[in-house]
Amino acid sequence: MSAPKEHDALAFPTSLYDHALRLLRESPGGVPPRHGWFLHQEPATGEGPLSREDARNAVGEALAPLPDDPVTLHHRFVRLGIRDRHSRPVRSAVAELPLPAGQWGAARSLGRRLARTGTTVPAVAAGIALLARFGEPEDVPCLSVLGLFREFTGQAVDALDVLDRRSAAVV
Repeated sequence: MSAPKEHDALAFPTSLYDHALRLLRESPGGVPPRHGWFLHQEPATGEGPLSREDARNAVGEALAPLPDDPVTLHHRFVRLGIRDRHSRPVRSAVAELPLPAGQWGAARSLGRRLARTGTTVPAVAAGIALLARFGEPEDVPCLSVLGLFREFTGQAVDALDVLDRRSAAVV
């Protein structure tokens, strides 16, 4: 295997946040398209899709207990069959996740890491949902950038509406 091919094979996938930043830099004048960008959807597999109820239960299982790191949550999502099309159950489960006040800081930290480094729709959706509940003003720029993807626009606007209504209106 050649060195460039070997490097590409070993490279980690680009986070969706970094992908959005790159698209924004490459846009004429740094202005995104009027309705944002679509992410490329995952390819269909031979597996049957989870029902809405099964997806909701699987997401609840993946989130209990709330993991300390994004990699653990990603592995749980993969193991349980949570895919791009399950972002709504992810948002709902995070919104209803019972967390004592003592865990809010850890939830905020996990949300930030998922939002900034997540490479899949479910992981980033979980990050945005955690920031909608536990985020702070410093999370506004990241949420604003992620909201440029159509798959996250509504969710990002909802999170921004809590943190900074003006930014929500811009997105």
